[in-house]
Amino acid sequence: TAEWCTAAFRSRGLLGADEKVVAVSTTPIGAGEGEFSELVLLNIEEVIGGPASSLPRHLVAKFSPPNMSAIEVPLVFGPEAHFYNDFTVAGGGLVRPITIYCGYLKKKGRCTAPSFCIIMESGCPPTKPTRSFKRVTGCDSLEHLHLAMRTLAKFHARWWGLDTNRTPPLDWVSHPDCGGGAFPRLPRSVSHTLFVMVFKHGIKALPHCFSDKAPYGGEGVPKFGEQYALFLSKIRPVARRRRHSIVNMLFRHPLTLTHGDAHLENIFFGEQYPGGCAFIDFGLTAFGNALSDVATVIGGGMPVEARRA
Repeated sequence: TAEWCTAAFRSRGLLGADEKVVAVSTTPIGAGEGEFSELVLLNIEEVIGGPASSLPRHLVAKFSPPNMSAIEVPLVFGPEAHFYNDFTVAGGGLVRPITIYCGYLKKKGRCTAPSFCIIMESGCPPTKPTRSFKRVTGCDSLEHLHLAMRTLAKFHARWWGLDTNRTPPLDWVSHPDCGGGAFPRLPRSVSHTLFVMVFKHGIKALPHCFSDKAPYGGEGVPKFGEQYALFLSKIRPVARRRRHSIVNMLFRHPLTLTHGDAHLENIFFGEQYPGGCAFIDFGLTAFGNALSDVATVIGGGMPVEARRA
């Protein structure tokens, strides 16, 4: 509502004491749901009492979905809320849209999930030329891919070689050597054993991924196992046998803070962003190998011809 927006934006210093939001409009993005969140466009239609020059007029509101469990919500939305609240863009090291508000409502009951709300500047404001790409079609523009890689490199350099998350400002981030973040502290051997188990079951589940159920495309969408049957038949048995070696390689030092979900749809390109692009969606931010982010861009978004080039 306009009243809620006024209170929230004043709390962040984006509205003066006499400035007031009096009209807003909301439009669901797509069906209103992302893979792990509910999304709406939030347009600030009218402000009275002053120019409110610091307040962007085109925003995106992101909510934790009601069907998520009390365990899942903090795991997915906790790191993102911390990344937005604890760091400026310069402090975190990764260019992102301006965060207007980030908070959560803690509900009664130990097994009740909190509700998160994140409001940020739209990645594609109508007043500024912005470009984005879809994972399905990929990106064959080497110019844009270079921008993404340079931006990620600066982010990785910011936290390079910091091998512990036991102290602020990164005590909320999980680390493969000691757990942490939303997980309990664990010895390195136990933590790596858990990753091996997750890897083993993940490889086993691949042929069954992407069912006909929403939000993964609906009826008629091919399952991962059908689309990549040849790949799975050759790679899956080897990967399962060598899972311990693979996990050790994935978490070989030096480690750094990683985005964790750096696919094309989480990157917006535009001259208004320092370095030419900005990233969103920090729910999987964790310590890890820097090349995991690079591999996500290359393997998950580039057509074969562009990848070879």
